Amino acid sequence: RRILDAVADHRLAAFFTTIAAVGLRVSEGLGIRWEDLDLTDAGTLSVRYQLQRQGGEFVLTEPKSASGRRTIALPGFAITALQAHAQRQRFEQRAARGAWNNALGLVFVTELGHPLHRRNVLRQFQNDILKPTDLPLRGLKELRHSAASLLHLQGASPREIMEVLGHSDIAITLGTYTHVWDKQRVATAARMDEWRTAGS
Repeated sequence: RRILDAVADHRLAAFFTTIAAVGLRVSEGLGIRWEDLDLTDAGTLSVRYQLQRQGGEFVLTEPKSASGRRTIALPGFAITALQAHAQRQRFEQRAARGAWNNALGLVFVTELGHPLHRRNVLRQFQNDILKPTDLPLRGLKELRHSAASLLHLQGASPREIMEVLGHSDIAITLGTYTHVWDKQRVATAARMDEWRTAGS
């Protein structure tokens, strides 16, 4: 919540919010095109590509596995952030005039429409968001981990989380977030004790 509050006025607020909301990989977030989004009542994001840098050029590549291609339901706060971002990008496009060039149709670009370099995005996240709030200096991958943990705490099953994250094997999901499952098992045992005591 502190991170989402901290990014609210940032130019890339929608990027950080979307990563935190549905646990995208950074390359997947940078590779979102406007045609991959449905920001109407349906509120979905279709993950089809990742933005990669190859031979000094930015290119869109398909996910490594079939499970990486997925359609995710977006929570309302992410939809709101993306709608605001769309308005901001239209303003920036008008301001840039003939210098605007978003050939890939990407959602997240520079003020001139060029693809974003992941190193620059990470630098902004750490310097603009984390440092002023005294939050631990971590990478963007932690937002993906946090999303998985929060989904679990909200009652999503491991398989549902696996599908949202685009894992190819549920063992990856379980192995990566073992600490969450361990805590949940302890809580489940405690609830059984409460049930037994209440019945006495």
